[in-house]
Amino acid sequence: MNLELNRDAQGRVKVTTSLVVSLLKDHGMTREEIAETLELTMADVKRIFQHPKLKGLKTAKKPMFVLEDDLDDEVLAEIVADEEVTETEDVFETIAEAVNPVVLTSDEDDHSNDVEVSNTNGWNN
Repeated sequence: MNLELNRDAQGRVKVTTSLVVSLLKDHGMTREEIAETLELTMADVKRIFQHPKLKGLKTAKKPMFVLEDDLDDEVLAEIVADEEVTETEDVFETIAEAVNPVVLTSDEDDHSNDVEVSNTNGWNN
């Protein structure tokens, strides 16, 4: 990246917060790359990132691909419509398989699921 560096009368690089944010977010630069681009030491870059507006900012990683939209809207509409039908059918099939009619009774005399509890004084008897 060719960046024209602005310098003050003493030859120091003028760094703005907006420039640092742009290098991070727009150009996806790491702190090391920012140091190299701005001709600064890592200690200088560390001081820059101590500024309240820059503290905690991270590099916005740029994807390693370019996504090109090559689908016609009509084709996409057909695909979406087909998926919705399939998903709806799958949901109903799953519900039908999962639902098992269970009859619950409130018969107080039915003690088939009672657990016998013994009164023991220790673990090993």
